[in-house]
Amino acid sequence: MDIYQNLTKDQALFLAFKHNEIHEHSQELSFAEKVSFFRKLLLTCRRNYAGQTPKTISTKWRSEIAAIMNKSKTELKNSYKVHLNLAASEDDIWELIKDVFTAFEHGCIKGQKRSEQCSQYCFWHFSKVKRKDLKILLLTRFKNGDLIPEEFRSACQRCERESTTEVPEEKSPTKRMKTTSQKRKANDEAETESITKCKRSKKKMAEKETQIDSDNKEIKELKQKIVTMSEKLRCTEQSLIEQKHLVKEKDGKIVVLKKQLISVVTKAEEQKVMVANLNKRIIDLEKELEVEIQNRLHAEEAAVRARQNTQITPTSQQKSLEKRKSVPDDLPRVRSAGEKKKNKEIEEEQEKEILLVEYTNGKIFYAARKGAILTYCHKPVGLIRDAQFVHSPQKHSFKLNDKDQQTFQQEFIILSMKGIVDENIIKIDKLSTTVDEQLVAITKYIEEK
Repeated sequence: MDIYQNLTKDQALFLAFKHNEIHEHSQELSFAEKVSFFRKLLLTCRRNYAGQTPKTISTKWRSEIAAIMNKSKTELKNSYKVHLNLAASEDDIWELIKDVFTAFEHGCIKGQKRSEQCSQYCFWHFSKVKRKDLKILLLTRFKNGDLIPEEFRSACQRCERESTTEVPEEKSPTKRMKTTSQKRKANDEAETESITKCKRSKKKMAEKETQIDSDNKEIKELKQKIVTMSEKLRCTEQSLIEQKHLVKEKDGKIVVLKKQLISVVTKAEEQKVMVANLNKRIIDLEKELEVEIQNRLHAEEAAVRARQNTQITPTSQQKSLEKRKSVPDDLPRVRSAGEKKKNKEIEEEQEKEILLVEYTNGKIFYAARKGAILTYCHKPVGLIRDAQFVHSPQKHSFKLNDKDQQTFQQEFIILSMKGIVDENIIKIDKLSTTVDEQLVAITKYIEEK
């Protein structure tokens, strides 16, 4: 955005025309506006250069217009010939030209098309007519609605031919008398035309009065219709008021339901926090149990070594008997391979803690927890994509991968549940939570995340 200060009048006009050239597709100056602008410049030149010859005033006027519009004099003459000719008209002709412009603007010209404006094409032949009386006659007839634009152009063309074929007047008294008589005749004709126009205007006024009476009748009918419509509007307003009351009651019920929902959500969050605290407590207890078991085993091994060092080397049978005696009752006794296998199967079939855990790339797996270590399954349950859970084809069981054992972080655990692991396989129907409850937990996890 450019800001200019202390510009002269010519510089400001130049900038204005440059602005119009830039924005000519959005809103361009009309033909009538350009002609009136040229006329204003001519009047200012006449005031500024008063006392000089009309020819010098005309040359300075044209040079000022060329400077403002950033064109040479030849370009100005070729592009704005009609504009300059109309702007340089005499005062009485200029008044008629202004009347024609206003009639065009208000759509009062006979045969004027909708949204048709005054153009250079309309006044092309008029600018070449040289006789003043013909110009006045053409403009008055065109202004008063005797001629449509096409007839005005053709009449101007005929007058142009008449003025061009006319012999130049001699400066003799007889010629001068003839011209004055011709002017009088033209004035008489103009007066008769004005009288006929007044009669026509009276007829038009009478027709307009009849139209006004008919319009008044239509207005009365419209008023009656408005009264009926107003009654209907009152009825609709009453129905709307009743509907508003119903809406208010529903809004009150909605507010109560929202409060109930908020209380339920707060309780669920509190339970969630309690579950998280319990899970942490379980993990801590499992760690403490592991530490106690290891300490106990170390103590037993140390006691066995001490006994072996104090005794004399007995036979193998005595050693076995002594070992059996030395082992306290509260420690687990040594079992055979068959017993170990059976115990292992029983342990595998017992209930274990199964977790739903988010793994890498948004994949969700089942994992069996043992202390602080998770054993993940071979295949995922599904994955999180674009803040939505994409469920893989539903299976009835998932096999654990003994090679994929890792520690875990609490923030990636979605759900904790109980389930039976049979021969290293997690069965879905033997889990403590249903599939639908698991899906609800996954969606809640995604929303919180």
